[in-house]
Amino acid sequence: MTMSRLDVATRAALAAGKRLSELSNPRDEDAAWVSAGDVVTEAAAESADELVERLGETDDAVFIQETRRTSDDGGTWVCDPLDGRGSYRAGGSEYAVSIAHYEDTRPRLGVVYLPDTQTLFAARADGPALRYDSAEAATASRGQRLSVTETDDLASSACVSGFDLGGHVLREFESTGAQVAPRESAAINLCRLADGDADVVWEYDTYPWDVAAGLVIAQAAGATVTDVDGDQYTAGREPTKEQRPLVATNGPLQTDALATIRGVDALDVST
Repeated sequence: MTMSRLDVATRAALAAGKRLSELSNPRDEDAAWVSAGDVVTEAAAESADELVERLGETDDAVFIQETRRTSDDGGTWVCDPLDGRGSYRAGGSEYAVSIAHYEDTRPRLGVVYLPDTQTLFAARADGPALRYDSAEAATASRGQRLSVTETDDLASSACVSGFDLGGHVLREFESTGAQVAPRESAAINLCRLADGDADVVWEYDTYPWDVAAGLVIAQAAGATVTDVDGDQYTAGREPTKEQRPLVATNGPLQTDALATIRGVDALDVST
């Protein structure tokens, strides 16, 4: 039986995440390598190898961040083998494997896997968005359906950001009464929005591999995602040096969130 692309992506994410977990908790015989080498670089490379091997079985192109790793005879996979490298290096849990599948120029499928908690988020563009609370649940397709919050008061909202240059925007949100938290991974932040654990996501700049998978998941759960001008946010398929700001909310907060960001004098957030 031929697996669907969602099943292929799920199994690829689980395999890559397992390797990241193994390298973050080295066995005694690995200790010399860990002290001598760059753990993050090696872990990302091994995760990427898992993704290329497993996703390549579909004959689609595979982009690992900026690098094309296979030929493209069909669609395109755009992946980050280790999103949240600072957290991974520090022994934290804020890291993930992120996989998006593009048809034409838009991501149509997204999978984000957090190895430390074995939580996997997945969605197709036509929904639903699902959360699986263990690797076993993901393999067996036993997931919980996700939906964004209905919060319509910025003062009662929760705002997260993976990169807020200078911290100016988060401080502006905090001044409204919102709860704010810097979180490293944009992909995980978009999943938090989908899961109702955040109401606003602000990212000063993004690349396709940062957000494509999370974008599919958040939108499938009902999120609104734009640039700072309020135009629809798009994550292009081809790797690019262009960095783009992203504003994602539960929907009711989009207008107020955009106004808050535009009101930050210390930051040029124009597109």
